[in-house]
Formats: sequence, structure tokens, C-alpha cells
Amino acid sequence: GRLDTRLKSIKKDHGIAPGRHARIILNGMMDIATRMDIIPSNPIRDTAPIRAKKAPVKAPAVADVQGILSRLREWDALPGKNGRPRYTDLYDPAQMMAATSLRTGEIFGAQWEDLRLDADPVRIFVIRTVTVTETGKPYVQLNPKSEMSKRGLALMSEMVGILLDRRVHSVSDYLFPSSTGTFRSPSNYRRQWREALMGTPWAKVTPRGFRKAVATVLDRELGGTAARDQLGHSSQSITDDHYIERERLIRDSSEVLRSLFLPRDK
Repeated sequence: GRLDTRLKSIKKDHGIAPGRHARIILNGMMDIATRMDIIPSNPIRDTAPIRAKKAPVKAPAVADVQGILSRLREWDALPGKNGRPRYTDLYDPAQMMAATSLRTGEIFGAQWEDLRLDADPVRIFVIRTVTVTETGKPYVQLNPKSEMSKRGLALMSEMVGILLDRRVHSVSDYLFPSSTGTFRSPSNYRRQWREALMGTPWAKVTPRGFRKAVATVLDRELGGTAARDQLGHSSQSITDDHYIERERLIRDSSEVLRSLFLPRDK
């Protein structure tokens, strides 16, 4: 009871994430204490879970995605400090997000050898991602986030054209490298993204919002399974609960339901 009360107070005073973090740490401590016979069982397992109130998914509309892309293209063209060219390269990676739903880590881990130009349609194969160590240092992990994240995604001809143009001028192994030609840090990209969208109607939209937009469009046109596979999720519920914005206007099913309807006698 003391532990449960304490965890609830952390949640109330500091928020959901600190409350969950505290519960994870205490659970590990009590597990060790149980294995060492200091206490008979782990009391944290009987405390109430730290749950957040589920909010409905809000995905950027098509017009919002196009507005953000236009803003990022303009931002890349603006001069930087002291009149020097700005090297942010926000627009092309964002186009790749809209065309594929790739995570930022997957985009910046992608290399030219992952691009299959001889395939029909042309595909990008996700086999690595950029992530961070426990100390926060970024590195290229030779496997994506999960087994289901390993996938080959078809590319529209417009995106293939963008990539081919970049390939002609590229001296790096990576599709979207840093200014020095090495792999690019997703956190740096997100920081530059926020800076570019500051003061616009889309200031609160993150790169993850593009994944929600892709999932929502695919769900409405091709169904939830297509959205799940495109995003590389292991569970349909992850896609449904966190990425697809539900339609408020339900599709017309009146003709399908006609067989259940008993007409009123004249």
C-alpha cells in the first residue's frame, strides 16, 4: 500500500512518464530483493499500473502534409548564418517519409545498396536503423526496430527520381547523410524540423505525424492490414490505437443492411 500510494503521488505531481519510470526501477529493485530472499515476493507487481488516459489519434490532413513539405523546401533554400548556404536538407527526407512511412532512424540508416532499382516497382529495403546507446550516442544498428520492421517498400516514380538525382551528386554510402557524409542523427533532424516549423500552423507536428498520415490514408483506401505492413508493426492493434485517425463519418452501409430491414406494411 505504501508503494502504491507513492507511485500515485509521483504520477500526480510529475506525470505519466516519471510514474512509469519509477515503477520500472522499483520493480527491478524488488525483483533483486526477492531473489536474494530479503523479501518473500515482489510487491510492485500488485500495485496499480500507471496508465495514461487514451487520447484519440490525430493525423495531419493531406493539405497539412503538403503545407509542411512546402515549408521545409522553402527553409532549405533560405541562406544560413553570415549569408552562407543553409545545410539542413529537411525536404527530401520528409518527402521520403510521406512516400514510405519510414521512421527517421530507418531513413537515415538507409544506404544506396538497400535501394533495388532493378525491381518493378523500385523498392527500398529496411535492414538497418539509426538508434542511440544507453549514453545517448547515435550509431547504426544492423537490424531495424523489430523483425516486422524488416520490409521492402515500393517507391513511387517521383520519389525514385528524387533519389536518382541525389545519387548522381552523392559521395556517401547513405541516402540522406549528414553534412560530413556520415550517417545523420535523427535527433538533430527533429531539432531542425522544429526550428523550421516554429511559428507556423504546423509547429506541433512531428515526423511521427507523417507516419500517422500515411497510416490513415492507407487504412481508408486499402484497409488496416496495408497500413500495418507499411509501417512495419508486429501488431494490428499498435497501428489501430496509435497511428490511424478514425473517421467520424461512417461509410454508407445502408444497402448492405437492407437484408436485415423489415419494411413497414402499407
